[in-house]
Amino acid sequence: MTIRAKTVLGLVVIAAVFLVGRTVYRYVNFVEETRIAETEEIRRSLKSVEHLLDAEINRIALNVLDNAVWDDMYAFAQKPDDAFVKSNFPDFGITDIDITFAFITDRNGDVLMSKAWDLKDGSPTEIPSQIMEMATSEKGPMRPTSPDDKLSGVYAVEGVTYLLAAHPILTSENQGPVMGTLVMGRALDDELIQSFNEISGADIEISPLSIDKLKWFEGHAVSGARDMAYAANNDKSSTGAVTVKDILGHRALLIKAEIDRATYRRGYTAMIYALLSLFLMAFLMIAAILVFLDRFVLSKVSILSVQAQKAEFRPDVLQVIKGNDEISQLSRNFSLLLERLNVEKEKLKSIVESLGEGVFLCDGEGRITLANKAICDLIGLKRKPDGTVGSNVRINFHDSRTHAVRQDVSIKVLEMGHLLDVPEGLILTHKNGSETPIHLRAVPVFRNGSPIGGIFVCRDIGREKAVETTRTGFLATVSRHMAQPMERISWYLQLLSREKDKFSQDHKDAIGEIDKMTEGLLRLMEDLSMATSLEAGKNPLGKARHIDVAELVKKVMGSLSEEKRQKEIQAKITIKPGCCVLGDEKMLERVMEILASNAVKYSPQGGVIGIGCRRDGKYLSIHFSDAGIGIPQDEQDKIFKGFYRASNDRNENGFGLGLHLAKLVVEAHKGKISVESTEGQGSTFTVTFPLCGSEHQPDKTVIEPGVSGQTS
Repeated sequence: MTIRAKTVLGLVVIAAVFLVGRTVYRYVNFVEETRIAETEEIRRSLKSVEHLLDAEINRIALNVLDNAVWDDMYAFAQKPDDAFVKSNFPDFGITDIDITFAFITDRNGDVLMSKAWDLKDGSPTEIPSQIMEMATSEKGPMRPTSPDDKLSGVYAVEGVTYLLAAHPILTSENQGPVMGTLVMGRALDDELIQSFNEISGADIEISPLSIDKLKWFEGHAVSGARDMAYAANNDKSSTGAVTVKDILGHRALLIKAEIDRATYRRGYTAMIYALLSLFLMAFLMIAAILVFLDRFVLSKVSILSVQAQKAEFRPDVLQVIKGNDEISQLSRNFSLLLERLNVEKEKLKSIVESLGEGVFLCDGEGRITLANKAICDLIGLKRKPDGTVGSNVRINFHDSRTHAVRQDVSIKVLEMGHLLDVPEGLILTHKNGSETPIHLRAVPVFRNGSPIGGIFVCRDIGREKAVETTRTGFLATVSRHMAQPMERISWYLQLLSREKDKFSQDHKDAIGEIDKMTEGLLRLMEDLSMATSLEAGKNPLGKARHIDVAELVKKVMGSLSEEKRQKEIQAKITIKPGCCVLGDEKMLERVMEILASNAVKYSPQGGVIGIGCRRDGKYLSIHFSDAGIGIPQDEQDKIFKGFYRASNDRNENGFGLGLHLAKLVVEAHKGKISVESTEGQGSTFTVTFPLCGSEHQPDKTVIEPGVSGQTS
């Protein structure tokens, strides 16, 4: 994704988040403000209905008061008569004062008079028994015991709500004792509710409070005002409600008021227009920001990106953006960076081209991405002027013994993740069929911790091989031609030794010295012959037999008894009987002799050498340790090469052939030899062989036979 696209996407996301947040905030506030306004409007309507309801109850209470506090009524309660009823409570009189029922009880709760009429058609009806019981029962709420026990309010029974009032019967002077109770009531019918609607201007519904209605009320109770409920029905109307307690103190009546949501619709429309305006403003602002960024930032970045791609480390074709801003400064710095990279690239290219070794770079699949002239000459590969050789070119290594293609070499570089060193065993084949033995060194190239390719350096070791072959042949010839005359000299010395009594002491000493030197030269010739035969591939296991290590070491140490005595060397040997190896006895004896002799030779006067043997799984390890001069750390990997001697070796005797021969013999017996040494403190040489009957190799490396490398 380009910077321009990312910028546009980022601005759109920011604007979208802002607009969505602003919309949600405005809508939440609008809903809350509308709810508060509608709640107040409904509360006013409900208060108006409550006032009308109270006014109607007060009207009934005044009628009850006018008739209950009256001497004639007081006398009637003591002595009832029909004339008083006909005169003061005619049938038409109850309906004229808009009363549904009226009844009188004496002080004992007995009903003296009761009348009830339907206000719609004027027909007589029954007074609800629950209301009668409240006035006639001994502890009924409408049976007074004192002049002040008056009662008014609402009471719902059998699905009908009644507005009623009760007053004790007293004298005209409002004196007692109480002679009874006068009760009047009016049914809350549709006609009365309709009159409330007309007066309040709201759509009113008044009904007894059932369980379902109580649940609805509590579920929509207004927060902070539990005596009122509010619910928005839709975008056209909303409903509010209050409850009214009856004369017993229980919530018995539900008053609902429904209002038109004109305020909500006007506010919602205004909010939509405001949000549309906000969206338009945001769009114009984003467009302005994009124009500004494109003009002063993104266009310059695009030019810089395009020019960088075309430059290809050629600063001469890079367009520098003019100006004093940060982008222009970045363009100038980028041009300088490319110029420096170009110089470094040319330096590296010159170095790689000047190398005599073949160098090439491959990707993770083994395809060549860059090659120098030397590697192209080795395999007859043509390359382009920029150093590339094509898009799908690979270099195959062949095994020097089997000539099989070693496709695994480049793969192992990636798998191992570190330096791969193959001194010998590989060859490169030219297009004309010629073969070149090489010494291969390769390292992986990493990106973010993972190998993505490798750098391969191939050194032609053909001349070295030829020199080594010549050297080996020369040494073999020299050792063969010198062995016969040296043997004759040794034979003549033996003849002279038989007649030693005829010679003076000086002559005897001279003959002994000559014999000793002759024996050394014969041993050297024998070592040279053994080394050259092993280098030529001779298999010493053809004459192999089981050899007891303890007996072999005992024999070797016996041959060194004179050297030990002269230097007062003490040998600590810890070898258990029964440790045996399979091999050529003469060769293995020579290995033991070389290592034991070196331990004695380089130990200080009166020193101690150690020889031990231990089993490690299916392998047998034999170590020779001393406390001598030690070997420098940087030379420990060289001492096993032929004719090499450590730099701190001051002993004039020796040619540096012993450890080289020991290594050849040990490896020919499928073993290995190693050294651990600290300069000035001593050395420990360890040889490892498979136990008798073990077919396992003592060393398992990453590269198969023919390719030596580092173990992981």
